[in-house]
Amino acid sequence: MANELEATVTVSMEAVLQKVADLLATAAQAQIGSNGFPEITHTFENGTAAGQANEMYLDQLTIPAGGSVNIDLTGSTSYTNPFGETLAFTAVRLVLISVIDPASSKAVLVGPQGVTDAAQLWFGDVEATDYETVEDVSLHYRTTGGWTITNDSADLLPISNEGVADVEVAVLILGTR
Repeated sequence: MANELEATVTVSMEAVLQKVADLLATAAQAQIGSNGFPEITHTFENGTAAGQANEMYLDQLTIPAGGSVNIDLTGSTSYTNPFGETLAFTAVRLVLISVIDPASSKAVLVGPQGVTDAAQLWFGDVEATDYETVEDVSLHYRTTGGWTITNDSADLLPISNEGVADVEVAVLILGTR
C-alpha cells in the first residue's frame, strides 16, 4: 500500500497599531488576506508535480549544548518518515522548525554551516557556511518545484546548538520522493 500525503499551510496574522490622543483614537490595521495583503495558504496534494508532496519527516529532536544533528534526507535509516520508512526526498517543499519552550538562551542554527553534503535549500547558491538562527519558529516553503535534494552530495539538513543548554525542536519537512 502506497503512502498518500495531503497538507495545508495557512499563515494568519492581524496587527493593530493605535495612537490615542486626548479625545481621538486612530488605528492602522494589517491583516493577512485583506487590506491589500495577500492570503497565505497552500494545499500540497499527493504527488510529485509542482505544488505537490508525497514524503514527510516529522520528529522532535534534542540538540545537545554545543552539539548538532544532520538530518539525512535520503538513504539513512536513522531518519525515517512516520511509518519508519527510510527518507528518500528528491525535493523539499516545506521546512518548519519550532523551538519547544523558547527562552532567551535557546536557539538553533539551521542551514549549510560548512557541513559537507549539506542541502542548500532556501539558502540557494550562496556560501556553504550560511545559516539561519531560529529562536522560536522558522517556516520556509516553496510550491513550485521545491529545493532539489541529491543523494550523497546535497542531502543533509544541519541543525546546531551553540548554546550552553540542550534545545528541543520540532521538525516537519514535506517534499517528494
